[in-house]
Amino acid sequence: VDGFSVQGISIVDSHCWAMSFEHCVNGLLSHLNFKSTSKKIIGDKTVTMLNQDGIDLRQGCHNIVIEAITGYTGDDLIALTAIGKGVTKAGVYSCTMVAGTIPTDDDDIINIQIRNVTGHSAGRCQVIRFLNTGGNKINHIILDGLVDNSPKGYESHATIRIGDHNPNWGGVTPLGDTSDFIITNVHANSKNCILIAGSLANSIISNVINHYPDCGPVTYESGQDY
Repeated sequence: VDGFSVQGISIVDSHCWAMSFEHCVNGLLSHLNFKSTSKKIIGDKTVTMLNQDGIDLRQGCHNIVIEAITGYTGDDLIALTAIGKGVTKAGVYSCTMVAGTIPTDDDDIINIQIRNVTGHSAGRCQVIRFLNTGGNKINHIILDGLVDNSPKGYESHATIRIGDHNPNWGGVTPLGDTSDFIITNVHANSKNCILIAGSLANSIISNVINHYPDCGPVTYESGQDY
């Protein structure tokens, strides 16, 4: 898809991902509200709803503005994920991407602006997550204006999480695959403020207020202070 907008929608109790975009370019996602808790009472049983992200940008997303986002989700509120893991054809029932996961020459996530976000992860995951593996890159990201309003005692795992050192996700990305981030004007209220779990290069982090006293503003989980 080239040239699109999604605006003025509220999504309640989504069944898995509320909005997921693959190979979409030149778009605007604006004034969107989410209300999901990862739990749902069906009959007389409480059932867990998995993968209850709000907005997901996946492989091949370029030149997209995400702004004026509010609410809470059972998983990550916003996630940018270019996961080069496995090779699955499009249309296979078990695949979580409509386009499949066969690598193309355009799987990077590039030039994304995220502005004015207020919310948290009711499932105690991340408010915003960036994850790229398998040679896929995430570059040229601006995140300006994030208020993490996690309730006391139910803090999210991280306000912002970048990368993952877990080998099941591909491990720490080579230096440069995740780069050129500007992260500014953040109010954090999670167990980790900004968690760098993989690598991050050529980036700026500024104007961060951490309201959770038990951690510093930046936590490294990869074992290396990139």
